[in-house]
Amino acid sequence: MSIAHEGEIHKTPYSHWGISGYPMPEDTPYITQDEASYFAPSSALLDAIEKSINGEYHAIRRYSRMLELAPSPALQAILKEIRRDEKKHFHRFTSIYSAWTGGKQVALHKSHVPSSFEDGVKEAIVEEQNDVTFYQGIADLTRIPYIQRSYLDASHDERRHANWFIYIDNLLFSRSEGNQG
Repeated sequence: MSIAHEGEIHKTPYSHWGISGYPMPEDTPYITQDEASYFAPSSALLDAIEKSINGEYHAIRRYSRMLELAPSPALQAILKEIRRDEKKHFHRFTSIYSAWTGGKQVALHKSHVPSSFEDGVKEAIVEEQNDVTFYQGIADLTRIPYIQRSYLDASHDERRHANWFIYIDNLLFSRSEGNQG
């Protein structure tokens, strides 16, 4: 999805802005009435889930922009794979939030997208590493196995993404070093 269409993103429900084409996981969460009352989420948990949804939204936008800026097809392939994971996380997190809030959607907040591929890589390293810890913390806030597993799985994905971006950063750095002679 091109960043040029971002105005359209905020005019429609986010289930329709390019994420909807991604297949939902087969184990979409279903929270029974008993679980909802026994395991009612704290406001801290709901706030954390909202923040994670906006984080995934930002990551999808960042990686869409970086795809436009990527200097090679090989780097585009890596970015597409990472963005696919972020879309999966977005779907899982929004379905969890929706199940607990009776179908409410999180207000999505616009954030900047990188102006250069290199800036995007640097930002992604920091954000992906921060998400590892943040998602592990969210998993600790609940006793519902599906939610714990969803956030721990996302944490593992984010660690893998950070490693990819560190690799890309090293690749770009070694190229610039080699060009200086």
